[in-house]
Amino acid sequence: MSYSKLFCTGTATSDVFSNKDLFPLFYRTLPADSFQGTFIARYCTYMGWTTINIVTGTDSYSSSIYAAFWAKAFALGITSAQIQVADSVTFLAADYRRLVNQLSSSTSRVILCLSGPTIIQQVMRAATTAGFGKSWVWVGGDGMGSYLSQVPHLSAQEQAFAEGTLAVFAAESAPGTYRYEQLLAEYSSIYGASHASDVSHSAFALFTGACLETMVYGWVQIARQYGVANILNGSYRPRLADFTTPLITVTGATSFLPTGDRDGLYVVLNLQNGTTVPVYQGDPSGVIVQKATPMFPDGTSTPPDWRPSYSLIYPDPTTPGVIAILALSGIMAICIIVSWAWMVLYRKTRRMRHLGLSFLTTLCVGLLALLSIPVWRAAVPTPTRCAGEVSALFLGFSLSLSSIYIRSFRIFKIFDKYAAFSCFCEVYSFFCNSRIVSKVWSTSTRALVARMLAIPLIQAALLAIQQTTSPIALVELRTITTLSYMCDLGSFATLSGLAWNLSVLLNLLLLLLLGWTSFRIRHIQASYQDTQWLVYAIQHIFVRAILYFHSIDFTHSS
Repeated sequence: MSYSKLFCTGTATSDVFSNKDLFPLFYRTLPADSFQGTFIARYCTYMGWTTINIVTGTDSYSSSIYAAFWAKAFALGITSAQIQVADSVTFLAADYRRLVNQLSSSTSRVILCLSGPTIIQQVMRAATTAGFGKSWVWVGGDGMGSYLSQVPHLSAQEQAFAEGTLAVFAAESAPGTYRYEQLLAEYSSIYGASHASDVSHSAFALFTGACLETMVYGWVQIARQYGVANILNGSYRPRLADFTTPLITVTGATSFLPTGDRDGLYVVLNLQNGTTVPVYQGDPSGVIVQKATPMFPDGTSTPPDWRPSYSLIYPDPTTPGVIAILALSGIMAICIIVSWAWMVLYRKTRRMRHLGLSFLTTLCVGLLALLSIPVWRAAVPTPTRCAGEVSALFLGFSLSLSSIYIRSFRIFKIFDKYAAFSCFCEVYSFFCNSRIVSKVWSTSTRALVARMLAIPLIQAALLAIQQTTSPIALVELRTITTLSYMCDLGSFATLSGLAWNLSVLLNLLLLLLLGWTSFRIRHIQASYQDTQWLVYAIQHIFVRAILYFHSIDFTHSS
């Protein structure tokens, strides 16, 4: 069933009225809701915003603007970073906070609010509380315009946050048009020139006036062509085309589409010091011009970039804290290298032969690997640096612990409880001889070196598997104002993840073995040289761990 009465409006913008099957004689002197979406897409292109965020609703108004925006945006090459949908009926304050928290990690700083004023107000309030900075740009349709009209009634914090907001509105004023200039002159003569600007904020009054003009003009033309009698007796039925012919009205020249919609002008209102100022204007052909100096949220008149500007957080090698860590690590590394060179030089002495150069070399290599971790960390992270840091940590830890463990194992094997079985050995000498042979073999240099290098070699193989199957990647960690990177080791459900798990388990196994042997040799006197050596080695490990974990706290912003 259709509504067949002639009807003109200067206020109704719903796209439902564009359906000529339902409303064959309906027309309007302002654009439909969907036209806002088309103009906003053009405006984004004009401003150079090729990636945007969208907040929209579930109502028909939001849906029509959203659909029209994308119909044009796809053709213009505009993409979205995030699309958030809110329901003005069911959403609570917590829902809006969650929506805004998700927006905070977006890769675009432009937010299009394609919804009604209720959703916009709640989103803006949540963004104010969340601490969104001045780098964010908020743009909306006439729903945003309605929100801006409420700004004087909001809190001081919300008013300050709304500064620089942009709202797309159907333009009623038409400077340069005779009918508009005549009305403006009459208005100024009555109310004074200082109030003349109020005409451009007349809340669709001029559109309604234009509607009356087109309707009167249409009836006059019909009366002239067909006669008043034919109109009064109903022999002539009006057509939509009789009233949608081009006409110069108080709002400028009218141009109607077959749907009865007017493809009119749009103006972009900008909130500046609590007042909305028309700063851009666009015509139906897609031409957009700047009418006044805009003021964006950052306080400048330069159109902001949609790309976010983050503070990049990373250990900067030029900051004092990181310099101190690198210097201390370097001094320790030099001391280790010099000590190792001294040990090589005196490797044939009795004491060095007793301690074993191979064991000392393994410990030195492990400590040097651990000391290299600040070097891998002290820069902007890359996949290569991540791989280097993780490899140095795993292998350095494994080599150092293996060297310490094998020395404690040697002490344990030498001072085991064989003496307690001396009486047993006098009777069963064969078993005791076998035990002695086993002890001699297990404490030989070859056997000890083989035990010592077994786990580090397995670690190296696991690291190679991990890097081959699934190399370490970088994961971005974003907040509203900061950007940092984390080394992603991948999913533990893959072959790479299995390799990582095994590497961790091997290091835990080394710790358990070292703890077990240390417990077994706890009664051996401290004056024994190997015991002193173990104490020094463990001390090096703890110092290195302190340096490593403190190096991540010295960050830099750029």
